[in-house]
Amino acid sequence: MRLKTTVLVVIVATLVGLSLKKIATSSQEQEKWEDRNSVRAVARQNKARGASRVLIPGPIIDYPGMNSSLDDLCQNYSVVVANPVESKGYLVDSHNIGTWYKFRISEAVSIKAPGYCNTCPEPGTPPDDIRSTLSNEFLLSVDGGTLLIEGVEVTQSSGSIPRFQAGENYLLFISFLPEGVARLAAGPAGIFKLSDNDRLEGVDTYKHRAYEDVKNRFSGKLSILKSHINR
Repeated sequence: MRLKTTVLVVIVATLVGLSLKKIATSSQEQEKWEDRNSVRAVARQNKARGASRVLIPGPIIDYPGMNSSLDDLCQNYSVVVANPVESKGYLVDSHNIGTWYKFRISEAVSIKAPGYCNTCPEPGTPPDDIRSTLSNEFLLSVDGGTLLIEGVEVTQSSGSIPRFQAGENYLLFISFLPEGVARLAAGPAGIFKLSDNDRLEGVDTYKHRAYEDVKNRFSGKLSILKSHINR
């Protein structure tokens, strides 16, 4: 009986040891994969090949509220016309690049108290060299951007939010947060590019519900939309 018990203990110990070894090996392989595919590793690999620039894909993000109607956005978020005056890329984590933008408001169409969003990612802390200091400025963090790493210009695309262009005006649906930071409402669905002739165009190729509302109900014109919001 003792022999059987001893054999059983040895078998169990062996199986546990093999299981732990398998887990350790799997963990090590995962760490190696993550290291090989980190932003810095990609930069080093391309530098070794003699490349000075590299484009990497960004994460696919399901932004909360992307299917919101225009009326929902107007009711729950502040609406401003603003243009980016400064930007700075940064590492969100080892695999992702983000960009902080400083926007200057040219027109506050409608200002709302910030609402709580338990599904929205935290905006993080902006770097000290791109702080918002004026009452008509705010900072906005978005996914994707460009960083110089290991001597290589690494650009990570954003799945649906294009890079904001200096000198261009945008209609933005946002929530104002403490310390001059804002959170974008509904991802790309809350961003419209404003042209000089009062025209609003969504920045995403997908036909979001809010985009269709602006086009069909307000003829794609900011002046008509403002009359609706401020009535």
